[in-house]
Amino acid sequence: MRRQSHDQQENNIFSSNEQNINNNSNVIMTNVNPLEVESLTAEASSSSSSNKLHNSPLPLPLRRNIIFILFATVLIFFLVVYTHLTKSNSSFKSISYSSNTKDIAMKTPITDGIVSGSGLFIEKGTIAIAKVGKSGTISYYHCGPKYNQHNNLEESQQQNIEMLLLHGAAFSKENWLKSGLLDRLCTERNSNNNVSVTAVDLPVNSDGKDLNALFTVLVQHNIISGRPLSIVSPSASGKSIVSLAEYAKSNTPPEKDYLTQIVHSWIPVASGSVLKASEETLYMFKKYNIPILAMNGNEDEKGRLVTKRLVQYSNAEDVEIQGGHPCYFDSPNDFILLLFDFIEKIPMNFI
Repeated sequence: MRRQSHDQQENNIFSSNEQNINNNSNVIMTNVNPLEVESLTAEASSSSSSNKLHNSPLPLPLRRNIIFILFATVLIFFLVVYTHLTKSNSSFKSISYSSNTKDIAMKTPITDGIVSGSGLFIEKGTIAIAKVGKSGTISYYHCGPKYNQHNNLEESQQQNIEMLLLHGAAFSKENWLKSGLLDRLCTERNSNNNVSVTAVDLPVNSDGKDLNALFTVLVQHNIISGRPLSIVSPSASGKSIVSLAEYAKSNTPPEKDYLTQIVHSWIPVASGSVLKASEETLYMFKKYNIPILAMNGNEDEKGRLVTKRLVQYSNAEDVEIQGGHPCYFDSPNDFILLLFDFIEKIPMNFI
């Protein structure tokens, strides 16, 4: 009986404690803010993710390298795009000038450069000339002194030679470069930096007005001094020089003065336009004291006829070297020697 009473007492105590626990739980749950519960849940989730990240199989230095590589790749991509857009949007900068020549679009030239086999720097550029050439631009190579607008004439009086190289129908200025002739013309008699050579891609169908437009722009950009030039005109390119003589014959200003303003001496190499020109036109070179070295190859019959006609009507000197129509490429040593010997004996102020 006593034992039973004791067991019943213990059961009552246990039931009472369980009821107290439940009551306390209800109190706790009642006092918890739902937002706090949500926050605790999020923190637990974040902690779990962080643990997963720290437990990643990739070491920390490797992860940093991957992130750096990705960042560098994106940066390089944007730099490439920016550079491309900058180049594609580049344009000529206009400058003002005064000239009697119409329709010449004066722009600052786009310039670059190359270093020849001898170590010579050769400027490569493009100048804009409206209505000359298919695109309205003429490309050129230049070596030797350049001039500024304030001392062109003073410096050019100290300059022994300023040479302009044209080209025949089958060639371009690139042939002057690739043949090595441009390099040699720039260096072989240039110990005092007193030789300026400019090779241009003037179209072979250009006339005297086109040549004058080219001359004007080259002066404006300080590539040449503005004094008359020694002009080499192989084959079809001689048309522009003969055209200057036609203007001089017509006596119509301002074109009548182009011949003496542009040409100091003329070196035609089998220039076929001579055969079509009148005797009166060819006489203009003699009348205005334009020295001429008429050159042809010994295998070029037509070239020989050109030389003979210039000797007859223009008081030209004649020379024949080994080779065909482009004899200057066939016999470059003879060409350079004869060319310089001819030009150097003519005073710069001869005309």
